[in-house]
Amino acid sequence: MTEQVKIEAKAHFPFSPLVLEVKIPDEYITKLNTYMDMALGDKELLKKLDHSHDLAGNLNTEIKITNQFLEETRNEWGVTLLQFFSNIGSAYCQNMINKVEITKFIITGAWMNNQVAGDFNPIHKHDGLLSSVLFTKVPISISNDEEKDYAGHLEFIDGRDAGITPTHMRIKPVVGRMYMFPSWLLHQVYPFRGNGHRRSVSFNSYYHTKDYNPLLPSKLDDKGNIVPNSK
Repeated sequence: MTEQVKIEAKAHFPFSPLVLEVKIPDEYITKLNTYMDMALGDKELLKKLDHSHDLAGNLNTEIKITNQFLEETRNEWGVTLLQFFSNIGSAYCQNMINKVEITKFIITGAWMNNQVAGDFNPIHKHDGLLSSVLFTKVPISISNDEEKDYAGHLEFIDGRDAGITPTHMRIKPVVGRMYMFPSWLLHQVYPFRGNGHRRSVSFNSYYHTKDYNPLLPSKLDDKGNIVPNSK
């Protein structure tokens, strides 16, 4: 019998694209922080996992999360971290994007950031179709609102001139909260001033539907609609 797990989630529509907020189980958070701690404590491992050359951030440490870790890290019900992320991503697509049937969900890359005072992530976007950010550690100065000017906050930006419609969504990081969003959505991370570490996990992904495979070339009909390509 399959164990039913209740997941806390909230849908945000700050502009028009969906930003999905999900509460991640504590045991995953603990294991992800242990993964970063191991890398920080081993210079050879840190060098091997270094991911800074592929990312836009000006951060203390950026490391790759290996497929092996994603496939072997399980919760008490035996669900791997890869399965958990994939299930949430599939639900995002299936229930929020025209209720399409997802035939495959693929995580193309995952990484973890360790940010200290003064570090920041400039305005950027991601590769893929769907991306995420998950907070695993937050400095006390941010948690207690001792920082100013949105220090340490994540900010999503809709670049369109929308008049009276909001164009920014600022998020105070909270441990265990994950946000999923379209990969094209611009975002940035503000620096903070206090002590401690601000840690986050991100991944990029693609999804396939019955009529759409993003890895195959698409064609448009006379009306500009995508012609199915996944045959």
